[in-house]
Amino acid sequence: MKPKLVVVGTTHEEIGKTTVDDLYNVILEIGPKVIFEEIPVNLFKKIYESNELPKTIEVKAVQRYSHSHNVDHFPIDLNNLGTISGNLGLGTIDGEISAYIKAANQKSINELNARLGYIDSMGHKEINTKDHYLLYRKVRMITENYLRKTNRELFLRNEMQNQFHYGIRENNMVIEIGKNIEKYNKSLLLIGYYHLETVIAKLKTEYKNISIIMYKRAT
Repeated sequence: MKPKLVVVGTTHEEIGKTTVDDLYNVILEIGPKVIFEEIPVNLFKKIYESNELPKTIEVKAVQRYSHSHNVDHFPIDLNNLGTISGNLGLGTIDGEISAYIKAANQKSINELNARLGYIDSMGHKEINTKDHYLLYRKVRMITENYLRKTNRELFLRNEMQNQFHYGIRENNMVIEIGKNIEKYNKSLLLIGYYHLETVIAKLKTEYKNISIIMYKRAT
């Protein structure tokens, strides 16, 4: 029987029913022996050992689970992610896009974003569905098409951001997961839900001897 990696999409913050308790129950249900976390390598110890940085919903849930279960966990994101992102000028793009769309009063995009936000608040079982990801992808596609037609500069900056987050970062995550995944028969990856489709595809291509499963379909 193949070792299993279950991928759970998250929001990184508590929203409505999407809480630390909710994520903890998901982890409890899966019962992993190792957890891979979307945290930069250089920040891992600062978050878990010295409490120098704020804790995300994922960190709080993993800490709670590790108190009563024998589980290993590893960071998989780019070392010095914040510095690299800042040097590339990527830190403000999402906010600029949101403000631009809002100011333009794009009703269809705003309505889709509101619907997406509502589902984001309904818990991890709702977030980790094909319908939710398709809605996210639709919002992203419509927004990018609108930027392409109306704000070429913002569109190109967003394209650069996409190449960084969905290319460079995800490729690094796949490599980092590979350093430890074969040591365990049941693994868990906690990752922002916008990475789900692309990172799962890369993992399946890279690790054919591992059963890669999205959470909703794993239970």
